[in-house]
Amino acid sequence: AAAIIASSSGDTILVAGSPVAYSAALTLNKALTIIGPGYNPNKQNPLIATISGAINLMVGGSTLMGFNISSTISLVSGTTFNDVAIRRNYFSFDGGVEIQDTTANLTISENYFYGTPGFSIIDIATTKNHKNMQIVNNIFTSAQPFYIAVILPTNYIPITFAHNLIISGSNNQQLISSSWVQLFSGYNNFSSYILRNA
Repeated sequence: AAAIIASSSGDTILVAGSPVAYSAALTLNKALTIIGPGYNPNKQNPLIATISGAINLMVGGSTLMGFNISSTISLVSGTTFNDVAIRRNYFSFDGGVEIQDTTANLTISENYFYGTPGFSIIDIATTKNHKNMQIVNNIFTSAQPFYIAVILPTNYIPITFAHNLIISGSNNQQLISSSWVQLFSGYNNFSSYILRNA
């Protein structure tokens, strides 16, 4: 949090891995690139950077990558978010992304979402306009039977949901929640994904 306060818009912050989670709530009120060591560092005695406190984005222009996230990244209502990237993170248990307001050029890619039954992994405001939103090349899974809940708008500017791997927790459980029906509207590109049972 101190690094964010001391930074200026456009800065890059490198976060070291730690055996202790970063539990303080983070508020990004300036455009920053924040990079962790990755959720599976390829080195001897690797340390990841786990964020367990809430992450609130107040402005656009930020990139968040390379973290283990067990909380929610919220794009807070009241702002139009341009050019936000959430990439190469591991979202565990109740971790996810909540998009409360209008977006343009938002990318959610190359993340590993380990879902919890009953929680929305990606929740997008259905009353707002979204332009060029890309949800691509992610993995969605869980170790137990669950319903993946990615809630998307049905009647606004197109959202691309493509090239994602979706793995169910059990051979005898329904994989897709009723929320996913919305993905099949003509306004969204729902393509080139893989569904399989674990």
